[in-house]
Amino acid sequence: MLAEFAQATSQTIPYDSSLLLRDSLGVESLALVSVILRMGDEFEVDITDSAMELNSITTVGDLYSLAHKLKT
Repeated sequence: MLAEFAQATSQTIPYDSSLLLRDSLGVESLALVSVILRMGDEFEVDITDSAMELNSITTVGDLYSLAHKLKT
C-alpha cells in the first residue's frame, strides 16, 4: 500500500522500519493521510475518531506500529 504513494522507491520491500517516509520515500503529507485512511478501512476502524498526531508518524516503523494498534 505504501509503495503506491512513495515518490522515491526503496530497493527492499518490505520497507525497513527506519526509513523516513518524507525524506527517504518522498511520501508527502496528503499521501500520508491517504495511507492512514486506507489502513483504517483495511482494519475497519474509523481513523477520524482516534486521537492521532500525524506529525508523530515519520518512519515506516511508525506506520507499522499504527497498523498494529489499529489491528488490536
